[in-house]
Amino acid sequence: MAENDQLLLLKIGEKDCPEPFYPNSGGDWEGEEFRFPSIQRMPDATTRVLPQGTTVFVWTHHNRRKNETPGQGLTAIGHLSDDLDTKGAEGSVRLIDVQTLSPAISLKTLKSFKGTNAVIHKARNYTLRHALVVDGDDAKAFRDLVETTHPPRAEATADYERLRERANRLRGRIGGTPPSGNATPPRSTGAASGFVRSPEVVAYVQDRANGVCELCGDTAPFLDKDGFPFLEVHHVRFLAHGGPDVIQNAAALCPNCHRACHHSADPDLLRRRLISQVGELEDFPAREIACEHES
Repeated sequence: MAENDQLLLLKIGEKDCPEPFYPNSGGDWEGEEFRFPSIQRMPDATTRVLPQGTTVFVWTHHNRRKNETPGQGLTAIGHLSDDLDTKGAEGSVRLIDVQTLSPAISLKTLKSFKGTNAVIHKARNYTLRHALVVDGDDAKAFRDLVETTHPPRAEATADYERLRERANRLRGRIGGTPPSGNATPPRSTGAASGFVRSPEVVAYVQDRANGVCELCGDTAPFLDKDGFPFLEVHHVRFLAHGGPDVIQNAAALCPNCHRACHHSADPDLLRRRLISQVGELEDFPAREIACEHES
């Protein structure tokens, strides 16, 4: 089952909500551990283990946030930092890559939305108590509602794992105007080394490739933990050589071809071959910048 088919509803009461749980942005939730006294599954849920990166919808049920805005409802989206076995009677989770929902999605709104109202009705004996595992069509109903008003987080990042996670949440959702990317992506000044890259560019290029390496034409060698074909997005003109982080300079490659584009005897030959094979690619000139490495 792909990550998009399952989620965890985590209910937090006022006594469980110290000051950091009511930030102006989701940043203060990063790494916070929340312990819950019980974990339950929807009557027809089949999920046993929720893998790292699974979406967590955080529900709060008291009247006011610390900033005096309504706080009852779905107030944040986070992701599991580790695998969670749902068989246990109790447990704890740490949240990573958190996005605050502002405004919160109220119970009234949940009940007015056909898909989630059906879930709430089906889970009436469990109704958002402590931790509730939701999967299949029920999970999709929650995602559809949340993403109507709160699109998946798309901020650029230099952290490779977060880049992949954010891109996977955007897969199949970038329509209309292609993402603009960044003509001059900056280097990270934080703990994560490397260039700050757009998950929208990654998602677009992965969707364009549709599970097939854009250099050799082979199918992706395996599925990633979210159920997507595993390809790596490569910058045809390396970012370290002044290439832009845009869709016209990015190709989705199998791991073998990606290594070849960096370490073969003639990487420029492979670069030119990619440009000739993928109609959307352009031949950007190299330019000198103060960088050492591009992944």
